[in-house]
Amino acid sequence: MKKMAMILWMVGVAAGCGRFQVDEAEEVGQTVGDVFASYDEAGQGAGLAWTPMYRRDLSRGTLLDRALDLAMPSAQAATCNAVRFAPCVSGTKSKDLAGCSFGGVDLSGTVELAFSQTDCSLGLTGDTVTRTANFTLTGRRGATLTVSSAGGGQQVTRTDTGWTYRVLGLHREMAGPLGKKLFDIDTRTTADIGVTGNSRANRVVSGGTLEIRHNLAKYTTTLSPSQLVWTATCNCPVSGELTGTVTPDDGEVKDATLLITGCGTATVTLGAESKDVVFDRCSGV
Repeated sequence: MKKMAMILWMVGVAAGCGRFQVDEAEEVGQTVGDVFASYDEAGQGAGLAWTPMYRRDLSRGTLLDRALDLAMPSAQAATCNAVRFAPCVSGTKSKDLAGCSFGGVDLSGTVELAFSQTDCSLGLTGDTVTRTANFTLTGRRGATLTVSSAGGGQQVTRTDTGWTYRVLGLHREMAGPLGKKLFDIDTRTTADIGVTGNSRANRVVSGGTLEIRHNLAKYTTTLSPSQLVWTATCNCPVSGELTGTVTPDDGEVKDATLLITGCGTATVTLGAESKDVVFDRCSGV
């Protein structure tokens, strides 16, 4: 117990004093994981809005959260696991996260699915569902992770042959207990992502371009997916890759590759450096 208290204290001090080091590969990977878990939530929510609010929906692959993971068994996330989408009302399904907490970590905010059809269906070509998420995770020592849909969230549109996925705008920001920003990331698609398949069991994603803007670090990562494949039991792709570039505002352009290695796992390569990443929002469900 004393050892864990010391770990948490060190994390809080490091974050507050600005010694927190953001890992580029980690943040690129986590952002991609969030984008495709969000697609799954919108797609499954279209007809099967049963996906619960898992612990990984709320956490980040940071030193803060790893320390909390050591201290708090996942079973203590029971109040968050119980959160479900409410039934369709005039084309909208929503989750209210008020009162969701685990081990002294609190969550507030909402996730909403807005359908073009008032019965929350996606049966016709041109039907859409737009997912917006606006919530904040607050740690016991005051560090916060805020996710918002600045720019419009994510939108899935039915086509004659499948679906298109457009990220209108997703913002992720983490701050230490004294309010100092640790990362600040905006994500959007600059070309729509193509999707085939009506469920996880036959879903394949290819094409389009995802742009990840790192506002504090001053660089932009662009990635295009190729043959990302799901399975029925994972809310994220289990194979395939994304390729592109990392472009600093002032510096050398690097190649970027994200190779999916399993449910919730990938190898991110930026230039000559590679790292294995576990996606926070991806899990077998």
